[in-house]
Amino acid sequence: MQIANNNQVEDWELSGKVESIDYTGKTLELKYALKSKEAISQFILNKQDIKLKIKNIKSELRFKKIICRFDFGEYSISEQEQKDLADFQMDVYDEVTIQMIDGEFDMFKVIFEYALNKSKIPMSTLIDINHHPDDLIQYCKYFVDMKPSNTRWIYHKIDSNVQRYRAITGILSKASIDYFLTACRLRCSIKNFENIDVSVIARGYFGFKGCCLEYDPNKKNRKGKKVGFSPTMDILNLETCEWERIPNKNYRKNRAGNYLILDDADTTTKTLEKIPKIKNLFEHLKKL
Repeated sequence: MQIANNNQVEDWELSGKVESIDYTGKTLELKYALKSKEAISQFILNKQDIKLKIKNIKSELRFKKIICRFDFGEYSISEQEQKDLADFQMDVYDEVTIQMIDGEFDMFKVIFEYALNKSKIPMSTLIDINHHPDDLIQYCKYFVDMKPSNTRWIYHKIDSNVQRYRAITGILSKASIDYFLTACRLRCSIKNFENIDVSVIARGYFGFKGCCLEYDPNKKNRKGKKVGFSPTMDILNLETCEWERIPNKNYRKNRAGNYLILDDADTTTKTLEKIPKIKNLFEHLKKL
């Protein structure tokens, strides 16, 4: 499965809510930048407005589940602020996501267990995959004991982090805990396989149940105006599982089409290995 992100909602809003897709049964992950104490406070103060927006998105686009993740940047978020954001999620989203901040596993456990004791909705976790494999194994063993509804992991290049991916999948696949990959890029960038889609590898080779692309807000110039669209755009060729660059004709429609292609793609190993280049890539990964 493919998890939708802010882009799908923004594209719908920018179209005047005219060109919408039926997202029945699908999941939406919304990313929020909260890079200061003031930003967190304002976010929590806006709870009713955010709650209403989530309700409208769910009603009009028919998402089954809406979840969130936060980008704190360089801000050192306090224990109380993490608890406040956990409480916030319990009343707004369909799942509470507890993030590990700066590799602080002990604090993560405090917040997770705090929310677990209060929440009446499912619990999930979010951790950057860029940790030592031994640490990742420790985290996964904790999840086996605590049994979150699912885990999400922040993407990093596959070839230079392959042991980290193996550490996660080796435990969670046997424990029947769903694991997802978020903040993905389009292309895997592995030498000789540069254009192959990241989610195809994550789902087909490592067994991730679903993936979500990174959300990058529209760039603005120094005057605060949005920078124009690129003259080219990417489209996924499902026959090769590679991204191709084409002229930009209808960026938003193309992005929606790519989402649907990824969501419907058969990423079983048996199917993917019928594509020679994918089979060669999987053989390459086995040697790393």
